[in-house]
Amino acid sequence: MHSTQRRGRKRAREQSYGEAGSGIKEERERPSVRCRRSHDEEDDVERKRQVSSRLANPVEGPSTPSAQSSRIPSRGQRGTKSTAREERTLGRTGQAGQQVEQPVKTEENEKGQLQSPQKQGRKRSLRSHGEGGIINSEREKPSLKRRRSGEEEEDTAERKKQGTSLSANHGPGPSHSSAHCKASFTSLYTVGKLLGEGGCGSVYAGTRKADGKQVAIKYVTSSFSKRHLTIPGESQSLPLEVALMELVCRPPACSHVIQLLDWFEEPEYVILVLELPSPCLDVSTFTKQLGGYMEESLAQVIMRQVVQAALHCRERGVLHRDIKSRNLLIQTDDFHVKLIDFGCGDLLKEDPYRQFAGTRPFRPPEWVRDGEYHGRPATIWSLGVLLYVLVCGAHPFRREEDIIASDLQFKPGLSTDCRNLIRWCLQKDPSKRPVLEQILQHDWMRF
Repeated sequence: MHSTQRRGRKRAREQSYGEAGSGIKEERERPSVRCRRSHDEEDDVERKRQVSSRLANPVEGPSTPSAQSSRIPSRGQRGTKSTAREERTLGRTGQAGQQVEQPVKTEENEKGQLQSPQKQGRKRSLRSHGEGGIINSEREKPSLKRRRSGEEEEDTAERKKQGTSLSANHGPGPSHSSAHCKASFTSLYTVGKLLGEGGCGSVYAGTRKADGKQVAIKYVTSSFSKRHLTIPGESQSLPLEVALMELVCRPPACSHVIQLLDWFEEPEYVILVLELPSPCLDVSTFTKQLGGYMEESLAQVIMRQVVQAALHCRERGVLHRDIKSRNLLIQTDDFHVKLIDFGCGDLLKEDPYRQFAGTRPFRPPEWVRDGEYHGRPATIWSLGVLLYVLVCGAHPFRREEDIIASDLQFKPGLSTDCRNLIRWCLQKDPSKRPVLEQILQHDWMRF
């Protein structure tokens, strides 16, 4: 390599001296050769000195390109520095016996740290299951809530079984202890087939176990029995229908009003145990079996009993408010009639009623026109509509306009007395309608 460099410098000198002549060239060649040898030797000595100095102190040295390149760590030096960093990290985490083990944070380590508490929690949960203790893991909280709700349902069912939330009254006598009402009902009565149902409840056939008497058992949903009344002779408030029936069934009772034999109040239902005439039908079904209407003579028998039932209710201070053919039971063997279903009723008062209860085709015109009505004349209006339905086979008014107009169209062949009684009961002016006693004294009623 050195001989090649010398030959290159020699050619350069020869080219530079070629223009001055060959003599000069020969004279100057000799000293230049001697100088080149001395420089080469000095270069060799200098290179040896630099190599030895680098070996003695690899970091420090002259600011030369070769010295700067020596500061870049070799492969072995990089491994040494990485090991030193790890030693310093372990040194920090092991000081004073604190945090003996803290690995360098990496994604794998962080995932492991997040997963380990969950695993530990599951292990603790399994241990708690095995020991029968309280479950502590987060996943078990919903099941704990479900278990609590289940326990509450069991407690509620147990309370229902024991009858702790019930109250009952059997007729006008003293109340039974609420803790025994549920047991008393199931021990006293057997529920049979369904007789009928409506929007507020259902009626079943039943049997009184003591003597085998056939009864009707009416279940009224509590949402329709929210109103309670306190009546004379009772120490507690009663559901509205029960209170009204208690009033009308007290002695002396009326044979044309259904009798309340027993009653029970539960959280979901009010149970009424009623007498059950047999054989019987409701008057609406009975009329359909006759072809949709009945002869005046039979209508007269039915209407006389219905007026007597309404008169008895008035004397007891009760307003039925829903006298219609479906709320009348007729014994098919002797045509004895009984008024049922006091669910729409109220206490009779002199002030006007501003809330209607009953059946829409039986609304009086004063309610449609003025939004209020009085109990007594409204009862007379409903009796006039009932009589028209029995003898004509249809309702006299379907729309509100017809009710206000009160224009009547009678079936051909209807007697004059019957028409006159119907017109009298269906007067638009409430003050011109008859009272109950006048209806009983009418010529048609005495026919």
